[in-house]
Amino acid sequence: MTEREKQLFKHGVTLMKIARDLVIKRVGDRLPTIEEYTRSLDISRGTVQAVLKLLQDKGCVVLHKRGHQGTFIEKIDIAKTWEYTNWAHLTGATELPLDTLAAGLATGVCLCMKQKSIPFNFAFMQGSRTRVRALLDHKYDFLITSELSAKVLINEGQDVQMIAKIEGCLYAEIYSLLFAEPGHEEIEDGMTIAYDPSSIDQTFLTNELTKDKKVNKIELTYINTYESLKDGRADVIVCRPDVVRTGKYFQFHMKDIVLKDPTIPDANQLTYSVVLAAKNNYGLKELLLKNLDDKLISDVQQKVIRQEMAPSYY
Repeated sequence: MTEREKQLFKHGVTLMKIARDLVIKRVGDRLPTIEEYTRSLDISRGTVQAVLKLLQDKGCVVLHKRGHQGTFIEKIDIAKTWEYTNWAHLTGATELPLDTLAAGLATGVCLCMKQKSIPFNFAFMQGSRTRVRALLDHKYDFLITSELSAKVLINEGQDVQMIAKIEGCLYAEIYSLLFAEPGHEEIEDGMTIAYDPSSIDQTFLTNELTKDKKVNKIELTYINTYESLKDGRADVIVCRPDVVRTGKYFQFHMKDIVLKDPTIPDANQLTYSVVLAAKNNYGLKELLLKNLDDKLISDVQQKVIRQEMAPSYY
């Protein structure tokens, strides 16, 4: 890369970062000083000044200097400024909305983005590990996942961060064990248990519940773990009651999960919804914290569950 190309690259990155800073601000907010930007972005004064001038010349923002108090935003055009953020259409991802719990959660997030006029798409993909790989490959900007999945990924050292917990909003119901035959309270030696390795929640709980057991494990896709109880391939799986109801698996026998390791939180404490993102997506955390409304998402989820509102993902 030539020196000229390096300068153009630095200018482009600085433009993107300052535009991202601006779209989360409001009229009347104070802008960081030139010196503050040079330190935080590790860039020259001239580059910062050139970027601010460009954004003003393009009609993105009107700034007003107030002497020693600093520079304040007098007017901002979010739509114009957004064009320089390099976010284009923000993309979130979550599990397939196979039940009203997941459908309500996705509908609530979409409504938040729509109300804030943020260009947004929602992608649906089964398997939390599959979604995380896509996140780290920059195919998605953020994920909605369970608190359990987020904690497992962070403990593994994955390059992700938990942005926020969506208070009052469930990702899944309390996990249970689903047995093919009645008369069982827990997993027993000799049993076959099916699980989907791309599902962090199911895999984590399966491993915890079988670590002192002599069992046979088989890997299947998530929905086929349930089907394996029907065709006799498995004796037991870790399940979600909401999926059991939706998939008509009532003939099987559910029991509560008890995690005996005192260092691991109870399974029902790990079903809440959290927002997960890559660590290196500049400004995304602040954008999401500003625009995702916990109460709105929770209220919408409950309305979808009660069939008072139709799911909508646009």
